[in-house]
Amino acid sequence: MFVPMHTGLEDNVDDFRLCVRSITLDPVSHFLYWRMNWHIEHHMFAAVPCYRLRALHKAVAADMPTPRTLLGAWVEMRKIWRRQRAEPGYQFETPLPRPRDVKGRDKALEAAIGDLAPGSIE
Repeated sequence: MFVPMHTGLEDNVDDFRLCVRSITLDPVSHFLYWRMNWHIEHHMFAAVPCYRLRALHKAVAADMPTPRTLLGAWVEMRKIWRRQRAEPGYQFETPLPRPRDVKGRDKALEAAIGDLAPGSIE
C-alpha cells in the first residue's frame, strides 16, 4: 500500500516534523489505518502504542505542524511531484510552529551548554 506520510518531504534531517506527515482521517479510516495517521508522533515516540497516538498528538499539538487532511496530503504531494519534474532535487519544507516560551526554563542549564544552545533558546 502506498503511504503518503513521507512523499516529497525533506530527507536526511534530524527533525521528524520535517520528513513525515500526520493526517486527519474519519473514524473508520482512522481505525483501519491502525491510527498511524498520527505518523509524526509515531516516529518521534515509537514506543507509544498505536491506540495512544491520538492522545499523544493532542499533548504535543502546539509543537507540531498542522495535520493535513487526506485530500490535502494528496494535493500537496501532487504539487511537489509537479515541481520535482522541473527541479528533481526539490523537497517540500514543512512550516513549523514558532517555539513556545516555556515558563520556568532552567537558565542555568541554558548557560551551561553555551555555544551548543540552539538559537531558539538564546
